[in-house]
Amino acid sequence: MDRIETFQDLLDILDAKPEWAQALRQRLLTPELLALPEKFAAFADMVEKRFQALETDMTQVKADVAELKTDMTQVKADVAELKTDMTQVKADVAELKTDMTQVKADVAELKGHAVPVAAHRMTGVIAQAANVRRSRWLDSTQIVDIADDAEDEGRADIPANEMQSFKAIDLAMTAIDKTSGEPCYVVIECSYTLTQDDVARVKRNAAHMARFTGTPAKAVAAGNSIPEAVSIFAEDQDVACVTITSKASSPR
Repeated sequence: MDRIETFQDLLDILDAKPEWAQALRQRLLTPELLALPEKFAAFADMVEKRFQALETDMTQVKADVAELKTDMTQVKADVAELKTDMTQVKADVAELKTDMTQVKADVAELKGHAVPVAAHRMTGVIAQAANVRRSRWLDSTQIVDIADDAEDEGRADIPANEMQSFKAIDLAMTAIDKTSGEPCYVVIECSYTLTQDDVARVKRNAAHMARFTGTPAKAVAAGNSIPEAVSIFAEDQDVACVTITSKASSPR
């Protein structure tokens, strides 16, 4: 048996005889400590596997993030394009609104021009409303001549705007008053939808006609639509109202 005199002798023997070192460890260490290397190796293996899994997951996450960034870039581009499109749509809508406003104005103007034409076809109805007979239409030149003659003779001292309104009378006719049997004029104001201003205007122009000519003049307001309030107002102003029928408004 080898002689052991120093601690180094013990270490040398344990190095030379591993089985002695193992037996010594079993004597000195608890089972838990003895199992520690194996457990640590298993733990290290588990950590390695988990780390590898995390690396794989991180690689996927990075790929997903890169894809999301690409998608976000596309989304931003799409949003920018949508904003541009929306700006164009708004501009188009604004243009359409402007066009529609113009169309409405044009339609209103056409309706306004159509009413005098329709009223001209309803001579008998207008004559009946004015209680006259033997009616004869005056053309626009004759109406202007009446105004000019009145100015020349000093019988037209009225405001310029009223003179302009008189010369622009929609329709006028000469006739015989059924009640008095005397000659008279009939002044007609035409509007698609009659208003109280229309009634007041024809009342005033009829008064000017009587003053300029020295002949009585009657007032008639003609329209496709006559609100009840306007009809009542016209009756109070001694202005006859005539409704323009759809048949009279239609071209022949």
